Amino acid sequence: MSQQKIITNVSTFDRGVVARVTSDKVLQAVRGCRGGLTTYDIARSLGTGEYQVRAAISWLVRRGIVERIGIAKRPLPARKKHGNRETYPAALYRVKEEKAPADFGALMAAFCC
Repeated sequence: MSQQKIITNVSTFDRGVVARVTSDKVLQAVRGCRGGLTTYDIARSLGTGEYQVRAAISWLVRRGIVERIGIAKRPLPARKKHGNRETYPAALYRVKEEKAPADFGALMAAFCC
């Protein structure tokens, strides 16, 4: 006799609620800051998980809306045995500055006087 395959039903009810983070929300959070922000800072300001923010940031970076401007040292959680706190590098992001359209009238006035 051949065995019949068992049909399984996969459910996601046990995984909890995963909050959606849109790239628009992340862009607003980055625009609201003058300096650079890490993905942890953005996630904390939005009250959501960092992995969703990382996905939105990578989308914004690929499209040239947000740029990486440097590295910040973030502290690791303190260990009970050792009093010193180690750090890890985290990327800083900001919105790219939009360039103004060229003013050809002013350019021509400078050269054609």
